[in-house]
Amino acid sequence: MSRTTNIRRTIAATTVAAATVAGLAVLPSAAQASTATGATNPPPATPPAPGTPPAQAAVPTTPPSPAASRYEQRLMKQLQLRVTQLGDLSKEVSAATALTPGDQGALEQKIAASTTSINGLVQSVPADTLPELRAAYRTMIYQNRVFAVLTPQVYEVISSDTVAGQVSTFVAEEPALEAEVTTAQGQVGYRNAESHYAAFVSSVAAAQAETTRVSVTLLAQVPVDYPRDRALFVRSNRQILAAAEALARAGYDKTIVALATNGYTGS
Repeated sequence: MSRTTNIRRTIAATTVAAATVAGLAVLPSAAQASTATGATNPPPATPPAPGTPPAQAAVPTTPPSPAASRYEQRLMKQLQLRVTQLGDLSKEVSAATALTPGDQGALEQKIAASTTSINGLVQSVPADTLPELRAAYRTMIYQNRVFAVLTPQVYEVISSDTVAGQVSTFVAEEPALEAEVTTAQGQVGYRNAESHYAAFVSSVAAAQAETTRVSVTLLAQVPVDYPRDRALFVRSNRQILAAAEALARAGYDKTIVALATNGYTGS
């Protein structure tokens, strides 16, 4: 047995030497590798405590597509234009002293509703997907109509109330003006004063007829009425201009009446 063992050791030593000379690596056995490196088996994983939610895998964030980015930029520019316009309209309404309380309140309510809608879109658009951006665009246009409906409403209602206020002032002056003409009866400029007083009354009546219910009709328009209401805005604007022209003539006639009662005979 001793001789056999020595033979085996000699063969093993010879094999190792031959492998070393040939440049080959001799792999130790599993037990030898473990002992040589001092490696040990890893400890078993500790189970999570009861009630602990499982770990969630990180979800990669998908950047917006180039088309969505371009759409968002264009939409934000349009929204900012409307934010600026709504601010300007609000200032116009606040500064318009000729507005009746009812008309002022109605315009302020419309501006406030549109401002809330547009500002909401400004907040949501940066996080929207392309379909959501398209829906936001439709909301901006079809549910607000800041330029096509609200803007002409504001300016035309202000103009209508301004003319209507002047009409009321002239109507209130008619009795005093008539008494002035009557007092001038028999004087040199009486006929001239009487003629211009009649023209004054006619012009004031025409202006009053042109502005009757204009503001009511204008304020009744809503975004969904566009573009059917474009003709209405044009017609209302012409009525307001015609009333303003009639008031200008009435103001001229009023001046001539005052001169005629003092003997002026010109036109």
